[in-house]
Amino acid sequence: MRFEVLGRLSVYANDQRVPLSPLRRRLVAALLLSGPAGILAEDLMTALWGDSWGREGSLKTQVSALRLLLPDRIPPGGSVGYRLDLQPGDSFDLHDYKALAGDGRAFANRGDYARAVKSFARALALWGDSPLADVPDGGGKLLLSRDELLADRKGTVMALLQARLQLGQHREMLNEVRRELAQDPLSEQLHGMLMTALHRSGERIQALQHYETVSALLTGESGVGPGPELRQLREEIAADEDRAMPASQRPRVAPHAWPPPAQLPPDVIDYTGREDDVQMLVDYFTSAENDTGMRIASITGPGGVGKSALAVHVAHLIRHAYPDGQLYVRLEAMSERPRDVSQVLAELLGSLGVHPQDLPRTPAERTALLRSLLAGRRMLLVLDDVLGAHQVNPLLPGTAGCGVIISSRVHLAEGAMRRWRLYPLTRTESLHLLGEIIGHDRIASEPGAAADVVETCDGFPLAIRVAGARLTAQPHWSLRYFADRLAALDSDERGVAASIAADSYHALPEDARHAFRVVALAGPGDFPSWVATMLLGADAEILLETLTAHSLLAPAGSDALGQPRYRQHGLLHTFASDRLAERIAERDAVVDRLLLGWLELADLADSLIPHEPHSPPPARLSKSLYAPPLARRFIQADTQAWFASEAGNLLDVVRFACREQRVQSAVGVALRIHSYLFWARRSRDAQDMWRLIMHTAIAGKDERLAAEARLRLAILISRSPGGAERAIPMLNMSADVFRSIIDRRALARSLVARAVAGERLTGGQRHQHLSQATDDAVQGLEIAQTARDVHTEVACRRTLGFILSRRGLHAEAIMRCREAVRLAETMPTGTGQQAYEAYTLWMLGRVELAAGHYDTVLDLCSRRADLVSPLGHVAGDASYLEMEGDALLGLGRRKEAAERFAEAATQYQGDGTGHHADRCRSKLAAAMEVTV
Repeated sequence: MRFEVLGRLSVYANDQRVPLSPLRRRLVAALLLSGPAGILAEDLMTALWGDSWGREGSLKTQVSALRLLLPDRIPPGGSVGYRLDLQPGDSFDLHDYKALAGDGRAFANRGDYARAVKSFARALALWGDSPLADVPDGGGKLLLSRDELLADRKGTVMALLQARLQLGQHREMLNEVRRELAQDPLSEQLHGMLMTALHRSGERIQALQHYETVSALLTGESGVGPGPELRQLREEIAADEDRAMPASQRPRVAPHAWPPPAQLPPDVIDYTGREDDVQMLVDYFTSAENDTGMRIASITGPGGVGKSALAVHVAHLIRHAYPDGQLYVRLEAMSERPRDVSQVLAELLGSLGVHPQDLPRTPAERTALLRSLLAGRRMLLVLDDVLGAHQVNPLLPGTAGCGVIISSRVHLAEGAMRRWRLYPLTRTESLHLLGEIIGHDRIASEPGAAADVVETCDGFPLAIRVAGARLTAQPHWSLRYFADRLAALDSDERGVAASIAADSYHALPEDARHAFRVVALAGPGDFPSWVATMLLGADAEILLETLTAHSLLAPAGSDALGQPRYRQHGLLHTFASDRLAERIAERDAVVDRLLLGWLELADLADSLIPHEPHSPPPARLSKSLYAPPLARRFIQADTQAWFASEAGNLLDVVRFACREQRVQSAVGVALRIHSYLFWARRSRDAQDMWRLIMHTAIAGKDERLAAEARLRLAILISRSPGGAERAIPMLNMSADVFRSIIDRRALARSLVARAVAGERLTGGQRHQHLSQATDDAVQGLEIAQTARDVHTEVACRRTLGFILSRRGLHAEAIMRCREAVRLAETMPTGTGQQAYEAYTLWMLGRVELAAGHYDTVLDLCSRRADLVSPLGHVAGDASYLEMEGDALLGLGRRKEAAERFAEAATQYQGDGTGHHADRCRSKLAAAMEVTV
């Protein structure tokens, strides 16, 4: 017989595959992986069903049936255990793998790298695409064996690459190393191997450049740069010396569905001129149905010439040709901070239904996912205000069917696209547009003066609109008077539009000029009217109407709360920012109002939603000085809607505070949006936020805030697949800082976070990891008690209980978790008590489940409706349903268990946690299996 366990479990008798049910496949896999020593009946039942209570009969039935299928291979067992004995002549792929891998290492040790490469390659070929797919993932010895074997496979992959390096296959292996890096982009071992291969291929400069990229990546990810081995390798390559260096795997989850996007800005109702351009663009895009390629149009020209207006106008005319949706994004090329392509990709993926938690980490991976999602769709992308091809290329779809319209001041020479160069309007078109704004009768009454006005505007639609708004605001002015005023203006480097803006600006009353300057700090995006009120310290509605009437501010639709939003055009925003920068005291005062106002609003909103259950809530502000009453009423009426509407602005405020080197303000706002990001499952936004704060604090030599940001970032990273290993060094650094400055509360939080991460570590040193995690939880508990930090004390007690359960110490584990639950129940309301109690109760349930106390687990799950569901955390609610299903299955109530697993899978899937949904579907299948 032939046994294969390294991929999908398969058994062959005389070259014929033995039919096995899913349960029996898992049973055979467990016996094979347990080896000649076998596995205890209790451990085997736990591995197969998640528990051992009442499973003896089922196990004996399955083993008896298996003995008929595998004659003479499973000796009598019982409570003492079971094993699978291979007979002479049987073959086992695990034995073959170990023999081949051992041969490879022996050949490598002797310097016979050619034979080593062959042996390693043959060994790895035995593994399936889903390694150890049918080995149960229960705890105990079996899980340890599984982790050790996967770690051994990783070591063989690295040994193969190292042998190929020694064999001189430097250039041939570059793509293979890069493929491995795509799976594990933070592996210093792989980066070192790539640098060595590049160096030996004669690409020394590329190797050194790769080091700089890696250094920035590692520093940006965790605040900890490359390790000593990678630094040493860099020095050796820089000195043109040579040496080789001796990886892991990071899965990515798939997106969930989302309604078709319809994101185009409103079209202008008085669009004038460019009839030929409009018709050619419409024809170009609407005749693309049978194309094998993708249609792309770039519209270029100087600022204010009407590129964006043409792009949006055409996009509205061709919407019917792209029924799967329209995406719109501004790249802010001419703003003070052009948008990062990676963030734009995240925005586009979010519009297509990718949950922030599921976003790929690197820009290249995000581009690949975007193209996969757009494949087969007819969707229109409008990329407005583009800086260059480097911003465009990662955003382009990869297959026919989609269309792309690009506007840019820069001529895009690269790529296959139709290019339109936009020139100023003709005199006739300019006069018509001006007449649409101020009235054609007014043009007819003074045709000469009207011609002088549009001549000064030089055919730029933006300038004509600003001039028209000025004339509309001054109906008693003759066109001749206005034309003479324009002729006296000096056109600086910002062009005619800015010159006319300057005239309109100086013609405003001082309070309106002040408002124009101040709203520049509202951000490059759109903002609601109450933000202007907050910045001005007084009601801003009338002033916003004045600025809008003078075309110095543009309406930007309404938000989810029904409030009108506004936006400053890029040229006007720059002009306003420059004017504000000239008044240092005024700018400083506005910055104070901006940061403190948002802080007050975030504090109010944070106090009205459940606090996340992993860290203490921030201290509440004692009073409100700058938050507008209107915004406070919105928050109190619908906190979640306000957060959803303003989360982007809050994150912008954190970024602005960091640019202004006001790290304390950045941290204050970040602490108060942390819970919202947690419940909204916007982990990537939270990671980016804390990473930016960390780097800003490091640059400002603020050790305490850098350590706090690093701690928060590490906790987020540790929750991602494979993240615990990356989080540990960061947590070590934070703990060292807090210990040195004698911050006991922060030190206790660092220790319990390290304990959580340590429990998640896998590999051959599992026992050592759990022992260290236990020590960290105990030490953190002692410090938290001394510091009288009840939140961290609860976290330490429940974490300690969970780790002890993993070690099989069930009685002590239950005691610790019950202590944590009792302590959580004593927390005052409004301090995150409900979320802390719900999460701690869930951890107690998992510990009770591991101990086989199924009725107790059902009692705990009965509190879900009152304690968990009101939190509005779909995945958390599903986790209770899943645990209830586990307990029902343990009691033999299969039908009820299947119902819970099905409901949990549906909730997980709807919340975007597809990997949890898959797990529940597997449990559902197991619960519905008919016992033979």
